[in-house]
Amino acid sequence: MLAVVSHQLRWGLASAQALLLCAGAAQAQHGAADGEWRHHGGDDGFTRYTALDQIDGANFARLEPAWKWASADSRIEANSPYRRQVFRSSPLVIDGRLYIPTELSQVAALDAGTGEELWVYDPRSYERGKPAQNNYYTRGLEYWTDGEQERLFIATIGKQLISIDPATGQPDRAFGEDGVVELSRNLGRENTVLRNISHGQPVIVVGDTIVVGSRIYDFPLQNNNPPGHVRGYDVRTGEFKWRFHTIPQEGEEFVETWENDSWKTTGNANVWAPMTADQDPGLEDRLHLRLRPGDRRTGVADRGAARSLGEHGARREDGEDAAVPDEAAGLRPPGSQRGRPDRLHT
Repeated sequence: MLAVVSHQLRWGLASAQALLLCAGAAQAQHGAADGEWRHHGGDDGFTRYTALDQIDGANFARLEPAWKWASADSRIEANSPYRRQVFRSSPLVIDGRLYIPTELSQVAALDAGTGEELWVYDPRSYERGKPAQNNYYTRGLEYWTDGEQERLFIATIGKQLISIDPATGQPDRAFGEDGVVELSRNLGRENTVLRNISHGQPVIVVGDTIVVGSRIYDFPLQNNNPPGHVRGYDVRTGEFKWRFHTIPQEGEEFVETWENDSWKTTGNANVWAPMTADQDPGLEDRLHLRLRPGDRRTGVADRGAARSLGEHGARREDGEDAAVPDEAAGLRPPGSQRGRPDRLHT
């Protein structure tokens, strides 16, 4: 099963059960292995942990820069009106190469030891219009391999899902249309303000499914905003596979909590931050949270089709809005069995 914990839950989970970990749900969260960093948070559990110990408190102050790289975006700025804002991305490190997305959704490969630029791929996503949030940034990439093929995936500011061959820096022409899937499609609702939806955080691959969240400009509370449904795509072909409704639709559980049929028109309810996942197909128990009328919920999805596996209510008494993180981390007390954390903290 695939566990996706939404960053769009609201703050102050009133129930203690919101922090309880269903048995084994974080077993994949062991940290980055072999001195590499293959996922945005190090591993699929977003633990941001590595066992490397060459650098420590005793020698940290003596570190000096080994090399510097000028972002490929600087070359675009020199010859166009497009401008960077804040650099927010985290690179991946795989087999001695560093892969990094830029603010303008370019992807670069560097030699991790020397900083030599090996290739740059530019999907020209910035030419598709500036997001309503009024800033350009792409926070990360996702790496996938089946032992033979290797791919990098990026969801761009211009609503593109792109599969890139890390060896060449070229898009995989067998994926989508010449390597690109149009993310403005299959949103689950027509006649929305497409400018208000974009992508900043990386996608996550679970099994053979690419799971895609979104960022939505939700400050203006308007009924024509896109819904933030979570979508799944085939990792090899880019074929659209399923959609998990963060806003329940007709015939689904809890749709009655959306008063006055507001589920028909309300948008937002998106997963805008990094997602976490369990790769173990044998795990079935998951924590699944939602908020009460007209608010948000999270989902757990099967690899082949989106389906809810159960929900627990969670609500802040004062009704105030604030986001809580979705990158769940399992904590293992001293003396407990490795891989069996007792609590899930979100």
